[in-house]
Amino acid sequence: MKKILLKSRRNASGRETAPAELDLLFYRSWYSDLASLSDTRLVMHWRKEGPEEGRHPNLNALLQKELLDPTDLPEDFSPETYVALNPDIKASLPSSYHATHHYLKTGAAQGRPFRFDWQFYVDVHPDLAHLKSKQEAIQHWLQQGRHDGRFPSLNDFLASLGITRSVLPAQLTLDEIHRLNPDEHYPNFSTALKEIATQIPVRKLSISEDSATNANFYLQLALHQERIDSRSRADELYQLSLHFAPTALAHEHLGNLAVNRNESHQAIVHYRHALKLGSRSEWVPQNLAHALSKVHQFDEAIDVLIAATTIQSNLDLLSSKLDDVLYNYWHTQEQAFNCLAISHERDALIETAETSTKFVADAYGRFFTAYSKERKLAAPLCSNRVLIIGTFDLPQCLRYRIEQKVEQLELAGYKATAVNYRDHDRCDELVNFHDVVIFYRVPASIRTIRTIERTRSLGKVTFYDIDDLLIDSVSPPPIESFGGQVSLQVYANLTKDTAAFRAAATLCDFAISSTKPLLDKLSELVRYRTGFLHRNALDDIILKSIKASQNSSGYVNVFYGSGTLAHNSDFIDIALPAIDRLLQNYPNTRLVTIGHLKLPTLFLKKHGDQVVQFHSVLAPKSYLNFLSSVDINLAVLHDDVINDCKSEIKWMEAAHFGIPSIMSKTKNYIDTVEHGVTGFLATSHDEWYEYLEKLTVDASLREKIGAAAQAHIRSTYMPEALSENIVEFLESAVRQHAGI
Repeated sequence: MKKILLKSRRNASGRETAPAELDLLFYRSWYSDLASLSDTRLVMHWRKEGPEEGRHPNLNALLQKELLDPTDLPEDFSPETYVALNPDIKASLPSSYHATHHYLKTGAAQGRPFRFDWQFYVDVHPDLAHLKSKQEAIQHWLQQGRHDGRFPSLNDFLASLGITRSVLPAQLTLDEIHRLNPDEHYPNFSTALKEIATQIPVRKLSISEDSATNANFYLQLALHQERIDSRSRADELYQLSLHFAPTALAHEHLGNLAVNRNESHQAIVHYRHALKLGSRSEWVPQNLAHALSKVHQFDEAIDVLIAATTIQSNLDLLSSKLDDVLYNYWHTQEQAFNCLAISHERDALIETAETSTKFVADAYGRFFTAYSKERKLAAPLCSNRVLIIGTFDLPQCLRYRIEQKVEQLELAGYKATAVNYRDHDRCDELVNFHDVVIFYRVPASIRTIRTIERTRSLGKVTFYDIDDLLIDSVSPPPIESFGGQVSLQVYANLTKDTAAFRAAATLCDFAISSTKPLLDKLSELVRYRTGFLHRNALDDIILKSIKASQNSSGYVNVFYGSGTLAHNSDFIDIALPAIDRLLQNYPNTRLVTIGHLKLPTLFLKKHGDQVVQFHSVLAPKSYLNFLSSVDINLAVLHDDVINDCKSEIKWMEAAHFGIPSIMSKTKNYIDTVEHGVTGFLATSHDEWYEYLEKLTVDASLREKIGAAAQAHIRSTYMPEALSENIVEFLESAVRQHAGI
């Protein structure tokens, strides 16, 4: 049919006077009102009137105007056959031009038939041998054959199998088929092709001397069967293809079919073969990694994905698949974490968590190193843009360890941004724009490990900050210290959290902490074995809080605030005996508590009139307003390694209002409080009673101790002092990281 398009490019009349663009046959056929004009009159009409009337000189011009592409016309398109096969539109198609135009404009989209090989039609259907002409065959196909599922041509038959003539050798004949398959005998060429293509059961029938040609023939048949969800047939044909020659594509699809049958080990072997045969498919390494992950062969799965970075352009897909593999790995490890936590095997839990975290971190580290888009920073680090990625779950932690740092950095002219570590995508985005990243109280998980490793792969500086000893096997304290306020499951989760925090710390470069005892332990974990002390400080919330008017109630109010569940037994065991004596000996004293404290029933019965309890945890401003009205503040902690690491917030907050404090003699309070000057440090029941009694009976002593504490914190804990401190150690860490 391409002849009709070529014809439209020349003058059929051959006369010199006819324009080159005018196809007289088209012009006369297309425009019925011009059908009676002679060639000369047609030429004259075109020149004088045609363009003005919007007429077209040839079929190509018409198609171009209607944005139809003549190259979409099949090579074997026949206008006459098209009309014969579509009698419902025959009346509207008076010429071959009309038929061609109709096919391109609507017929192709409607799937209308356009080819018919009557010899094929008769050959492959012996029951139709009585049809003696093409017209008879077409009529049979229109009336019955197409409803029976019979194909009008060899090309249509091949198309139904998902292949074209191009997969067949150009010189393939019936004799050649018989020569290649001497045990077979076919009555004609069409029947031979049909039998070979649809053979059941499959056997090794050839269409060529060349093994690769045979392999590709069956491979193309198999691909179509898989597309139409005939998986069993596809599997047979892929295997038959491999009998002729090994191909990466056949192994890839056999692997896919095995995955669908949940036969991961078989899929793995096929995918490995596909890679050995040079597969460039982006799906082979991803699917192989998935199958390996399902059978817990995580090391090879990771190796496969990292190797694929050298040959694939879509590295985001590989990154996503690596996430999937590592999530699966982490899920298996979490089962071990649970078991070890409920079995109280804390050292084993920590070791398992660290090993698992290192496995994940190494995988991401290798991947990001291979990831061409990820480049280490060539220019000097920009330390004046700091990103803090941390937990926003605990209001006090958010305030003291995140919001205060932001305030202090901005005071120094730095740009600081804080983001919740659970907002993983935002974290990954912000890492791109910050060269100094602080991870605060972040547990090891797939996404946090990924973020830390990506940050490090870019050459940026990482810090790990935590303000409680949640990185040691002694944490959490015994469950009985919670006063029955936590369940066994919650306690197991706290135990796992310790291992997760510790494991995350091991990935970062430097340590930051609020107390020296805690910093010593945290520094042992980080990569540089270097840490920086950064204490909790005064901030706007505290500084803008005003001390309440002088207590006129006649009572001396002894205050204890508990923000967590963990210190119930501390207070009961250490301070309560002294308070019991104090309340009994001094009726003008009163115990005031806020938060998570469960007092013994006998104590309440005995001193109920001298005890005021608020069981809810107040917002910071309300808490400070309440604190400002008391006379004596208590900070009670057992003498152990966990409490040695606790910060001095309770003392500092009370000191702001000039309120004296009595504290347990932990290592951090020894570091920060001058005994007898800025506070009292007690170690025994008698000492607790001694200092309580002194402060109760001597208002001037209360004022003296409170004033000294207030002066000390205003010289040491102000935002300006902490601002200088954080800038100093950030710059020091950046220099050390750069090797300066």
